[in-house]
Amino acid sequence: MHESRKLTASALPLTDNATNASIRTMNTIVLKTAEYQELKTRADAYDRLVFAVREEIFSPPPTRNRAKIISELKKTKRYNNKFLESLARGLKRSSYFTS
Repeated sequence: MHESRKLTASALPLTDNATNASIRTMNTIVLKTAEYQELKTRADAYDRLVFAVREEIFSPPPTRNRAKIISELKKTKRYNNKFLESLARGLKRSSYFTS
């Protein structure tokens, strides 16, 4: 027989848009242990990814020079000219990046 885990969501206040009344509900879900472990592994990986990305999003770019940015991207040969031209226009409009 497969082992199962019983997960209980805590009572969460939900709002009914029609009446704006607060509704309390409780849900119980039964999962096989293997499925629970898979979901837990994915959730943990997602949390690690969000933590890592959050730090990077708010760090300043390594250079403020527009020409250098376009030049470095062009060297990778991953981006077509139309994209690079569009990016150059966007960077030019930004007050953060220099020429």
